[in-house]
Amino acid sequence: MSILLFSILALIAGLGILIYQFLKKQVELGFAATFMATGLSLVVSSFGTFSERVISALLNAENSVNTMQFITGVVLIFVGIWMSLYVTNKLTILNLLGVKERRIEEHRSDVKLNQFEFKEREVDLSIYPKKEMNKERFQDAKESIELALHSFHAETKNVKKGYTGTAPIPLTAYAGYCYKGAPTTEFFEYNISLNKFEKLKKSREWVLNNHWPKLNRIQLHSELIEQSQDVVIGISTSYKIQDHHVKQFKAPFVHLTTDKPQPNSIKYEAQLKAYVEEIQNLLFELGQRENIKRIHLVMSSQSCLAFELGKKFTTNTYMKQLTVYHFKTNQEPVYPWGITFNNEGVFFVDCKNVEVGEYDQTYV
Repeated sequence: MSILLFSILALIAGLGILIYQFLKKQVELGFAATFMATGLSLVVSSFGTFSERVISALLNAENSVNTMQFITGVVLIFVGIWMSLYVTNKLTILNLLGVKERRIEEHRSDVKLNQFEFKEREVDLSIYPKKEMNKERFQDAKESIELALHSFHAETKNVKKGYTGTAPIPLTAYAGYCYKGAPTTEFFEYNISLNKFEKLKKSREWVLNNHWPKLNRIQLHSELIEQSQDVVIGISTSYKIQDHHVKQFKAPFVHLTTDKPQPNSIKYEAQLKAYVEEIQNLLFELGQRENIKRIHLVMSSQSCLAFELGKKFTTNTYMKQLTVYHFKTNQEPVYPWGITFNNEGVFFVDCKNVEVGEYDQTYV
């Protein structure tokens, strides 16, 4: 193969990769590959064509190297490699905007990120907590989340990912359900009392095993669970869910709570993982009971817990009907709407003027 042909093929390959990455919305990686392919082409062609080398050999003359072209090619190769590593290690943060439109960009000094180290991809869900949710607004929110998560997955397939958000718990869980790709590597939570963002710490589980608040299981009237078709699971890490909060469900209440729930009590990634596993195990345990048909999940916790738990939800046939609810104080009922996951898909549930056993009839 001649040097000229090799150079042409290298350029074509670089352009092909650029177009492919552009279609995948990974333009920066495409440019990195193009730089490397162009640099390789310049380095190879700097030694001259095959015919030039043959003539030089016949004339017993030196086949000189185009030094400037060679150096330019080497520089482009290194730029391409550097750019590829930079893009791969650049953090892309998914931000589910809710009642308060809090952005990492405005608080990047809190978490020691400069403007070149991360990108923020926002999903604006701020309208939904401010107005009464109905099936039309839910459908809009559902489509927005699905479109945003599909785009986020395509854009971040080969890069580090982060998460933050203040959207309602059901929408956050649904975003986790829609999430695809490699695990989230960084979590950011807004601390209202300190007016700043905090990043969950990376620490070894065995070091911290006895240092974070444990989830205690409180289960009164266990005999009722054996007879009921419905069960309510409450998760309290930020504020304690009271018994009167869940009276609207008229079903047995299983409570997972820390001793003293308080905002931003989840400090470590390993702690988040442990909480998700414990909740998932409880969902599985109750789901194995033949009499249980519907599980109602209420949460007072940080957004990252709802997001990570949502990743575990499935609409496969073996999963019992699970509904995640939105809490709204100073009204009746305090859980006015939710999102149901079952083997038929994902549905909006309007809880106003509906008995617990009838919730599964209010799909839209």
